[in-house]
Formats: sequence, C-alpha cells, structure tokens
Amino acid sequence: MPVTYHEIKDRIIQAVEYITDFPNANIAKTARDFDVLPSRLRYRLKTGNSRISAGGHNKKLSPA
Repeated sequence: MPVTYHEIKDRIIQAVEYITDFPNANIAKTARDFDVLPSRLRYRLKTGNSRISAGGHNKKLSPA
C-alpha cells in the first residue's frame, strides 16, 4: 500500500523531535530508523518548513 504524504510528514516530525532530544544523533541513521528520506529530514532540520507550508513559486505575481 502506498504511503501518503501525511504519514511521511508525521514520521519526519517524530524524527525531528528525536534529533532535538539527541542533538548528536546521526541524521542518516535517524532517517533509516523512521523510514524517511535523509534529504527530506535534512531540509526540515535546516529550514523548518514542510512541503505544504513552503509556499509556491511566483507568489509576487498577481492572479491577473
């Protein structure tokens, strides 16, 4: 069964909480433990934004 984005988001949140509790934890190992992509986990740790809250491109343009 395919995994939904919301399930992945929940796992990433749990991984971020784990890393905040254990700051010396290895990111790649933590990503494997929580079954998420290391790149997604690194991005979330670096920026704090999820894919949904990041916004989109060309936001300065008007709808017209």
